[in-house]
Amino acid sequence: DLDVSRRDGGSLLDAESQQRLDKLLNKLGTLQETQYIASLRDVLPRGLTGEAATAYLDSLRKIPEFSSAVSERINKENNRMALQVRTGDLGTRRAAEYRDAVLKLANETLGHEFSVKLVGQWWLAQQGMRLILGDMLRSLLTALFVVLPVLWLTLREWRLFTAAMVANLLPLLVPLAFMA
Repeated sequence: DLDVSRRDGGSLLDAESQQRLDKLLNKLGTLQETQYIASLRDVLPRGLTGEAATAYLDSLRKIPEFSSAVSERINKENNRMALQVRTGDLGTRRAAEYRDAVLKLANETLGHEFSVKLVGQWWLAQQGMRLILGDMLRSLLTALFVVLPVLWLTLREWRLFTAAMVANLLPLLVPLAFMA
């Protein structure tokens, strides 16, 4: 999910903002991993800008069938918008590359007048996986360089050391291999 707003706090419904947002949507659609984009365009007809767009959205907010669709895409002040970009399962590494490509396109297309932030559950899940993988790698390195030497100094017999090594490393390697 992308959180889009103007840095000056102005409306996103003016003609120039709408043109830039349309260009961004077109460019996001060209990314190979992009499967679907939910945006203001789903509820606001092209060419409707300014006060006419505000009035149109206000009227849709009063209709129960459309109010949630509008509120999911733009706030009542019309100065913050959500773009929901859907992809398939990319994996942690490819997700970071996709994020970089999306933010680069957004910054190039919208310019410095706009603020674009990556938000939502997908991004939080990707961040969480990245942090968990990092923690697991640090745990593995700690086991290799601290625990195993202590085990060797304590046991001093290859058979016992091998059994202890398997018992200490296996719980770290299996989840790490599964997550990777």
